[in-house]
Amino acid sequence: MRMRWVSEDYAALAAMFEAAELWRQDETALRPGRLILRLRRGLQVSQRELARRSGVPRSQLERIEAGKDCRMSSILRLMEALGCALVVLPASEPLLAEFKEKATRQARCDREWEEAKAELRRTALPDPPGNG
Repeated sequence: MRMRWVSEDYAALAAMFEAAELWRQDETALRPGRLILRLRRGLQVSQRELARRSGVPRSQLERIEAGKDCRMSSILRLMEALGCALVVLPASEPLLAEFKEKATRQARCDREWEEAKAELRRTALPDPPGNG
């Protein structure tokens, strides 16, 4: 499995936080076991088959679907076996506001940088004779 981290793309992070707000309203999304149960049934996969595909023992799958504590590695293996990815979205209004502010500042800095580069190109000295 490949993990990716967006380090300074604040606009993307802000969008993820806004998406998290929608998911917070769905209790199934907040409970990994219930989500796995819903996905498994929706895909018409038996517990036995999912256990086989994921390598997670069926007894452990039963406990997970019942809402018992489990390891993150088990959740990841089950989600992967269901053809899904696990996305963790922080759900905090203050953090969302911070990322939106940083996205705005980043966009302004990017715009100023592009304007400065364009100005340098316009005012650059011509190539010395013999280099063109």
